[in-house]
Amino acid sequence: MELLQDSSHAKWGLNARLKSFMEQVNRLQEANHQLEAQIAEWSIRTASGSQNWSKQEQTIKELRSQICNLLMENAQLALQSDNMRSKATAIQARCETEERTTRRLEQQVALLREAKREADERSMTLQAECHHSMTELQQMDQDFMVCVSTLLSLYVKLTIPLCLPFYTL
Repeated sequence: MELLQDSSHAKWGLNARLKSFMEQVNRLQEANHQLEAQIAEWSIRTASGSQNWSKQEQTIKELRSQICNLLMENAQLALQSDNMRSKATAIQARCETEERTTRRLEQQVALLREAKREADERSMTLQAECHHSMTELQQMDQDFMVCVSTLLSLYVKLTIPLCLPFYTL
């Protein structure tokens, strides 16, 4: 969504710059027309003289050509400048988006590290409890075996005297 807004913002900025550029070109063309009109008026006023103005007219044509070329170069440079500004704006917007994403991911990493630390603590606690339970179970098994052994020996002691009278018969 942000990328779409950034793109729309960049397009709007380009349109505004293009409009400004076109207005500048129109102003320069109007100024050029006024100068051409003044030159034409001046040449009509001075044409009444008997001098040959062909050399000056050739110079004027060359100057006009140079002016047109310079205007075109100026327009191209202005367009390139606007294009570079637009690219810089797009890169800056992308950079800001990446910075926000990086900050969000860093926060998630911190939360995951905390969750891992807590899970490790719980694991250690459970391992300790498991070890304690195993030790307790082994002790209970040993106690049970001792009890079974004791009961068996008592059983044998009690049952042998009971069985003896039957064998004496």
